[in-house]
Amino acid sequence: MGGLPVEVRPPDAGELYKIDYYDTRVRKELKGRALGYNGFVRLLLRSEKLVAEYRDLEDTCVMEESWTVNKANGQLDWEVISVLPELAVR
Repeated sequence: MGGLPVEVRPPDAGELYKIDYYDTRVRKELKGRALGYNGFVRLLLRSEKLVAEYRDLEDTCVMEESWTVNKANGQLDWEVISVLPELAVR
C-alpha cells in the first residue's frame, strides 16, 4: 500500500495547545524510523447532524465527532462521540 510516511513523534511544545488528540500508534518501522497510520474521514449526514468518522487504513475508527445545527436559532453544537484509547490527549 502506498502513501506518505506518518511520523509518530508528538508535536512541538509550542504547537501543542492547538491540538486535543494525536495518534502516536506505530504501524511499522522502516530503516529504524517509527511510522504511524495513514487514514481518511468518512462524513455522514443525518438530518440536522454531520458525523465525522476518522478511520485508519485498517478501517479502525480512531475518532468520531459530530456537529448538530439547531434550526430555530442556527446554533451549532459540537460533540466528541468516541476516541480510540491509544490516542494521546493534550
